[in-house]
Amino acid sequence: MRWLVAGLLISSSLAGGCRARDLHDGFDSGSADRASWSFGKFVGGYPSRQVQPLFSGSGGTAGAISIVTTDADGGNDCPLEEMPAGGCQRAELQVAKSAALPYGADSWYAFSFRIRGQVADTGSHRTVIGQWKGPGNDSPFVAQRYDDGIFHITVETANGRCLVATDRNNVAEVLEAQGLLASLDASDDRVREQAVALMRGRIGQQRQAEVLTGVLPADAPLPAPLPGRELEDRRSGENRAADYLQGLAFLSAPENYLGCRLVRIEPVSNRPLPTPRDAWVDMVYHIRGSHHDPSGRPVGALLEVWADGRKIVRVSGDFGTRPPIDPQADPGTQYVKLGLYRLRQPGTLSVDLDEFSQAPDLAGLWLEHMHPLEMP
Repeated sequence: MRWLVAGLLISSSLAGGCRARDLHDGFDSGSADRASWSFGKFVGGYPSRQVQPLFSGSGGTAGAISIVTTDADGGNDCPLEEMPAGGCQRAELQVAKSAALPYGADSWYAFSFRIRGQVADTGSHRTVIGQWKGPGNDSPFVAQRYDDGIFHITVETANGRCLVATDRNNVAEVLEAQGLLASLDASDDRVREQAVALMRGRIGQQRQAEVLTGVLPADAPLPAPLPGRELEDRRSGENRAADYLQGLAFLSAPENYLGCRLVRIEPVSNRPLPTPRDAWVDMVYHIRGSHHDPSGRPVGALLEVWADGRKIVRVSGDFGTRPPIDPQADPGTQYVKLGLYRLRQPGTLSVDLDEFSQAPDLAGLWLEHMHPLEMP
């Protein structure tokens, strides 16, 4: 049996009674529950014209909410380097501190979302639509992004950002490109500039081999034709690599994706993410930050992602905040923010949200209105 009390989902079937950090907000009234969320990222607080009711929601639910930015909207906490470009637009729900889950422990999240409105298809404008932050994080250690209208998921390491899933159909090529970037020396300014030029398509085909040879380590393997395409793909390894890198032109801050090492990305059958443009998508995340096991040994982080019930990717390794040196020290908490955080752009853009839940285990999630979850 389950009860919904002030937005907190409490399960009677669990040993030890209530779990205060289980949370469910179905947004059925067309508003967000004040006890479950912090509203500091909305200009003017809450209630806000940036949070609008929707009736009905995803999967036949009674209601949902729409988080909206328009031309006139600004945002709190915009980075100083973005001010010359007009600042940012920011409208995000953040899980209340009282409901934040412990960092390094198993954490599960589920929600439905879709995106409506205007988004630039070129220009690589940063558009974050969901982010998880741990202790001391500046950038989110897990993020949902929508740069140039392409839905993708990233993780953050001490050395670089890793692209781990995308709604583009060429998932194998995207991950090959990410592997090439991981091999580059991110500390070398020349390498960074040349890599970004390749990704942006600023290097002509005749010079691609020369430039790649100059930035890739001598022992870096060039990508071979994908399985099943050996006969039709007659490109040189250098030109194939350049084409793969240009496939990442949508990424904002592409220089951040160099040096993504010590992370294992395991896509499931190279499945793309479903596109959320004008269509509801059910997301389930299993996140466990780096931590110490019972013997005191440090253990790397873990991310598993499902979309519309299908498993998309498993990511493991050295991303996010590393655990404290002292295994007995408090690792702190993690929290999620959902909504819009982007470089200022013209037009109206909405992220619609429904059926949010979080829990320390899968059984605690509220999945009644979502696609059945595929388990390995």
